[in-house]
Amino acid sequence: MLLRLIVFGASCLLFIAACKHKYPVPRKNPVSIDTTTYGGFPDEVGKIVRSKCVDGCHDAVAHLSDLRLDTWDNLFYGGAHGASVVPYSTAYSLLLHYINTNPANGPVATPGMPYELPPLSDEEYNTIKEWIAKGAPDRNGRIAFADNPDSRQKIYVTQQCDQLAVIDAERMVVMRYIPIGKTPGVAENPHCVRVSEDGRFAFVSFRSGTFLQKIDTRIDSVVDEVDLGDVNWEILLPSPDGDSVMVSNMSGGYTSIVDVVAKSRIKIPQGGDPHGLAALLGFDKFFIAIQTGNKVKKISLRNPTVNKEYTLDGRPPSAVPSYDSHEIILSPDNDKVFITCQGVDSLAVADTSMNILKKIKLGNYPQEMAISKKHNYLFVSCMNDPSPKATAQVEYKGSVYVFNYRTFEQVAKIEWAFMDVHGISVDDRNDKLYVFSRNIGLKGPAPHHIYGCGDKNGFFHVYDMANFTEPLQGKRELLTNPYSTDVRFK
Repeated sequence: MLLRLIVFGASCLLFIAACKHKYPVPRKNPVSIDTTTYGGFPDEVGKIVRSKCVDGCHDAVAHLSDLRLDTWDNLFYGGAHGASVVPYSTAYSLLLHYINTNPANGPVATPGMPYELPPLSDEEYNTIKEWIAKGAPDRNGRIAFADNPDSRQKIYVTQQCDQLAVIDAERMVVMRYIPIGKTPGVAENPHCVRVSEDGRFAFVSFRSGTFLQKIDTRIDSVVDEVDLGDVNWEILLPSPDGDSVMVSNMSGGYTSIVDVVAKSRIKIPQGGDPHGLAALLGFDKFFIAIQTGNKVKKISLRNPTVNKEYTLDGRPPSAVPSYDSHEIILSPDNDKVFITCQGVDSLAVADTSMNILKKIKLGNYPQEMAISKKHNYLFVSCMNDPSPKATAQVEYKGSVYVFNYRTFEQVAKIEWAFMDVHGISVDDRNDKLYVFSRNIGLKGPAPHHIYGCGDKNGFFHVYDMANFTEPLQGKRELLTNPYSTDVRFK
């Protein structure tokens, strides 16, 4: 048996040589599993893990695919491709796919685990599955990532199979999937997610749903919703206290102010295709990016039927040239307005009276923006920018431009093996930038595994804001089409 483990362990090490990544954060000294505590796992789970999964493969030495199962805590660092177990989520816990041999139970991943050993029995598989469904607690009932609910830093990401991914900022791994939407089996296409200024609530709009949903960020669960009547909801903007939300409806040509408490709304016609939103201090005056033509609008809730209209080129409002303002964001000092113009691949900079200060040429198809107050950085994603990582076999595209938002000078251009970059989030608490790839192109990278939630998996990379040369870790896979993202505490 000893000889077999030595040979098997060596084969594991050879296998991981090509795919090994650094741990995302420093780990504690290895802790061996013993038969009295099972590394913190409950007895019934620890017995299976100890006898079938650890030695020579997922221990402190071999940790195949960067996944360690020698302790309950190490499991929740995930592996080279992301989270292996997401508490409460049996459908999206990758570990279950690899130990599953019956397609009726869900996705079956290869190579099956335990590697080159008899598969788990149905009883053993169901023990693991039921444990995950209950939150995958340790032997004392503790649930991973459930401590410090009022202060835990998180990143939220909409997934087009009606899930909201929650990434833990400390370990940079998916910690929860929140089911969103109302109609089981019908994709309602969650579009935008935004977190209130106090970090207390997150809000989600839907392209194919008629409602706005509210998530309590302490428990990561939907706690309220407002029926908006129509569909095709785009960008939303919560008030600082989370009691009101401004939301745009591009196909209907209007915006709405939604009172989340009273479940009422005021419909404000805008004309054109209103998309991006930004609010001045006090949540009274708003800038609205009109995505067709050369216009930006400014309204006041004191008199919402009267709005001011500005153009990005000093000409009268027109569909030509088509600047197609996509997103709009204010500087932290509330003195500058930044607008991505996807029709002309540029960034427009204006003061709050909409006097154009500068136009900056960008890459192909600029989309989303994020700001680091700590470093005075403005980040802009360019979804279709050519990538130096592209090959004849696999297409990569997308980049992120980094500017000093005070001087407008370019600091960096981030290029990597991205695919259809869209959402970006800044975690100033931990000095990290998150870059999300939708991976919707036909020639984009094949997923490492299948989640059974629609199209190819999307993925994300994390950068230290002191160095944009390469990410801190390899790509971490998500569900289908990660579109919009926001950070809990800014």
